[in-house]
Amino acid sequence: MVVLVVFAVVNRQSVTLDLWPLDMSLRLPLFILLLGSLFVGLLVGGTAAWLSAGSARRRARAAEHRAADCEREIARLRRSPPPAAAQPAGGEDRKRLTAAGS
Repeated sequence: MVVLVVFAVVNRQSVTLDLWPLDMSLRLPLFILLLGSLFVGLLVGGTAAWLSAGSARRRARAAEHRAADCEREIARLRRSPPPAAAQPAGGEDRKRLTAAGS
């Protein structure tokens, strides 16, 4: 902040800014022109960076939704009873018949 104040005090001389396609000219202190240009550049650059990161934000949001769906599915599977143990076809019946026939 101190650097900005010193910069403003040192660069107080007025300059004329001609806006060429328009028939306009502005007379401003040099520090206002430079700091204003810096501010506009930061806004334009920040907006461009934010817009270019849109696809990454969209992918991250989709990944969060998929992770939440997977967590819900895991919780549902943990709450449900385990499936009955599968028995081989006729395995128990065959043992009973063999034992009864002896």
